[in-house]
Amino acid sequence: MAISRLAMGWMMASFLGCGAPGGGEAVQTAGQKERGARKEQESRNMKETKRKTWAKSPCTGIVHLPELDRLTPAELEAQLGAPRNKESFPRGERQDEFHVLLENFYPLKKAGNRDVPLQEWTWTEKDCQLTVWLHEVSGRWISFVNSRYSASADF
Repeated sequence: MAISRLAMGWMMASFLGCGAPGGGEAVQTAGQKERGARKEQESRNMKETKRKTWAKSPCTGIVHLPELDRLTPAELEAQLGAPRNKESFPRGERQDEFHVLLENFYPLKKAGNRDVPLQEWTWTEKDCQLTVWLHEVSGRWISFVNSRYSASADF
């Protein structure tokens, strides 16, 4: 019985776990699926580790992280994950000691600064907190200052 080359190709392809010659979908083996799932999990773990690097060192005092300045909301979330809390407020609404840092950028003695819209995003990891403030520049929200501090800090 003679088998054509095309028929032989189909049989070999199915035996090897490949799709039909000429464009059929490839069939993944269990090992390939497992390796793919493992790579995906490793990628997720690396992203999660990267997100928490701001909380690695002891959280004492108040520390500014310059690498988080001048980032868009999407860039912040890509680096840090979703914040635990997001708030929007006009600058003049927050005048407590925690927000005194904003005075360096938007002093309340200057006309108009009271009404400047700001966003405050906060992340928490164990005993450490990170707050990033954003302002609108040319129609885009951009981070401009941040503070990393102990969750038990008393402002």
